[in-house]
Amino acid sequence: MKIPDEARAEWKQVISGQKVLNFEYLATKILLGRLTLAYKFDASPAAVQKSVSEFRAFFVNGIAQPKVQSDLKQIFGNEVL
Repeated sequence: MKIPDEARAEWKQVISGQKVLNFEYLATKILLGRLTLAYKFDASPAAVQKSVSEFRAFFVNGIAQPKVQSDLKQIFGNEVL
């Protein structure tokens, strides 16, 4: 499974709330909640990049789990297969 790089707009769209998804994995929901709140308080490019890096790293580290794979597919569709 291929995880898109941090430059992809979808990462920021999910963190900022522009793209609202219903994730399966509780850990994804918790992390996204924290990152979305951080975005609301500080939407500077540096802060957003840090959040995107953390969000992507979560998927990189958990990619072996089926629910993590499912959540990633919600963000990027079948492109990640």
